[in-house]
Amino acid sequence: MFGLFKKTSWKIEGKSLAFFHYLFSQLPQRYGFLLEGLTKGLYRRYSVNYSMPANHYSIGFDPAQADRSMIKGIGFEVKNIKITEGGNSYDFSFIVSDGLFCGFAFEKDITKLKGYQIDVSQLKEVLIQNDKLAKIVGNLKSEQLDLEDLSEIEVNGKAYYQIKDLEDGNYLCIDGDGKVFGLIHDPYEIELLSNSLRQFVEAVNSGQFNFEKYLESKTTKPNPS
Repeated sequence: MFGLFKKTSWKIEGKSLAFFHYLFSQLPQRYGFLLEGLTKGLYRRYSVNYSMPANHYSIGFDPAQADRSMIKGIGFEVKNIKITEGGNSYDFSFIVSDGLFCGFAFEKDITKLKGYQIDVSQLKEVLIQNDKLAKIVGNLKSEQLDLEDLSEIEVNGKAYYQIKDLEDGNYLCIDGDGKVFGLIHDPYEIELLSNSLRQFVEAVNSGQFNFEKYLESKTTKPNPS
């Protein structure tokens, strides 16, 4: 009779604690706050998240620590983590919201993994758009721009959100109001390109704005006379 009831929540202890400790230990140094929180017992349990697709789990916190451990405004998803077991490779991703590890997605039972390896060499951090940015982007589409990840870049205390990596430290970005800027590394410059992301996307899609010509115009230095 009791076999009819499937377990949906587990304490973070034993094998699951070891798994997350191993995972967080492999991450770049900037994610050190995750291992610190785990070590302090901030993360108590994980549970099936029925509001998400299958194989998604939410994290339960120690209420005595959660409030003081929050970092408002820090929200992102980490993707492209590979977990290999017995010659098979599986994708693992997790979400941080307000500076707290709040959920993960994985198709295997983490407590039943054996002899596994974790590869974070292809790790990708995706900014979780706040409501304002989501409204700015709306239904805009462009094969030449990245309008989904919107990785944050801070320059002189102001946040910009990347929509195109022009390489060599040069980017196209939007600010929190949807204005489009060129961020040029050498010579250093922040140039307003458009007051409207929608108009800029239309210019890119139509070919009116050309990335190569723009970058060439900003980085070509005049010959000395």
